[in-house]
Amino acid sequence: MGWVLGLVLLVLLISQSGTFGEALHTLRALIRDGLESGRKRAAAFHRGEGYRLDSHGVCWALTKNLAGLFGRCLIGSILWYCILGIPGLLLHAMVLAMFRQLARHESAQARFGWLADRLERVLGAVPGWIAGQLLCFLSFLRRRRARSRSSVS
Repeated sequence: MGWVLGLVLLVLLISQSGTFGEALHTLRALIRDGLESGRKRAAAFHRGEGYRLDSHGVCWALTKNLAGLFGRCLIGSILWYCILGIPGLLLHAMVLAMFRQLARHESAQARFGWLADRLERVLGAVPGWIAGQLLCFLSFLRRRRARSRSSVS
């Protein structure tokens, strides 16, 4: 019975479907409704002046957000589960929830979420590095595969 609870926690805490749904909605808004709608959707995850982004900037911000969430949510959850088990997974999920709710980058609220921001950076350093290495390696494989297909035809 304990392994069932562990499996349920793994599935719930490593879930990534919301992340890709947000990305898909942002791309659809950019393509269907135009640049202004894409900027509004990108403002949810882009730190800075979202109204200045062009279409490439919206796509860049979206890619950066997806890569960060890949490292933070997926790789981080798996890493802390492998190192500390269920308590590590719960600790990681708690720190991410605390970061999402408390950490603000506006100067008036920056001190309030300072601890949440620092904990997220500490727990996310190694998973971020692993995710960066994985993404670079996979992009290299993707280019190599595309070259081999073009040389065949």
